Amino acid sequence: MLDFVLEKFDLWHNLAALQKPLILYGMGDGADKITRVLEGKGIAWTDVFASDEFVRGHSYKGIRVKSFDEICSLYDDFAVLLCFATNRSDVIDRIKRMMEKYTVFAPDLPVAGDGIFDWDYLIRNADRIRQAYNRLHDCRSKSVFADIINYKLSGKPQYLFAAESDKSEVYTDILCVTQNETYIDAGAYDGDTIGEFLSYTHGRFNQIHAFEPDTKNYRKLVKYTESLKAPGVYTYNKGLYSLDAEVGFDSRGGRSSGISDKGRAADMITLDSLNLSPTIIKLDIEGAESEALKGAERTILLHRPRLYVCAYHRNDDIWKIPIALSDMSYRVYMRHHRYIPAWETNVYGV
Repeated sequence: MLDFVLEKFDLWHNLAALQKPLILYGMGDGADKITRVLEGKGIAWTDVFASDEFVRGHSYKGIRVKSFDEICSLYDDFAVLLCFATNRSDVIDRIKRMMEKYTVFAPDLPVAGDGIFDWDYLIRNADRIRQAYNRLHDCRSKSVFADIINYKLSGKPQYLFAAESDKSEVYTDILCVTQNETYIDAGAYDGDTIGEFLSYTHGRFNQIHAFEPDTKNYRKLVKYTESLKAPGVYTYNKGLYSLDAEVGFDSRGGRSSGISDKGRAADMITLDSLNLSPTIIKLDIEGAESEALKGAERTILLHRPRLYVCAYHRNDDIWKIPIALSDMSYRVYMRHHRYIPAWETNVYGV
């Protein structure tokens, strides 16, 4: 079907066929999303545990949250279903140790939008997935793409570990940042990615334009940028989008704030309307990346900035964004950096 080997069955088929207890690891929003899918598919789960530091005698959906050691004492064998996101090395190492003895799955559900990445989704989109794969510029990108597709399909963390690489490669070998960049940071949050960028330019730059529509995050961003005490830094309490408008926005005061039908109105703006001359554009905007690219078409055509676009918020992002960048005559690279699920899977255009 595709130009690389695929998992034979998807996660939900494998969970339905399990012959041992299915145990949730974690609770909260992630567990709520995952258990809704399980319930919709008639897949039962048996118990729930948390990391030791989060076991406080509370319950989840009427079941007392246990420690991992307690789960091990109750069941001879079981499968673990990871219900949270993490990039912490200590937590990922803990998960790897679990995988030495137990079956561990980590479902990949979209941050934005609906649907699941299962075999039906893959069959519907096979032509576009194949097209995206074939447009990637180097062998490593194609290997990462294949691993991420197989991870999304199967929920097996092994594929994420195989796809992982250090982010320094992106800045030094793909984007090749210099000390004279005009950097657009859309989804600037509290300035963390500005700090990351500056660590590779030794604090030097031409201009930085940082966009953050969440009001609480924006205050943190301003505090950070003021601490730089450097000219040429501009902040905007707006998001980048395909048009200048007010749109519904779920303002959570964290990384997951994003466009939503249920949220209050927030200001959105196109990059084209600002007449800037960027050399690098970074888009990490919770599923609005494709829309922001539409609103930056003239700027991209005129200035040919290098592009850094997150490709994991929506199911379609993994193939849609590489195709979009290729259509703009960019050489397209894909890399995945440490995270479970497939967050920090990014596409780079140079």
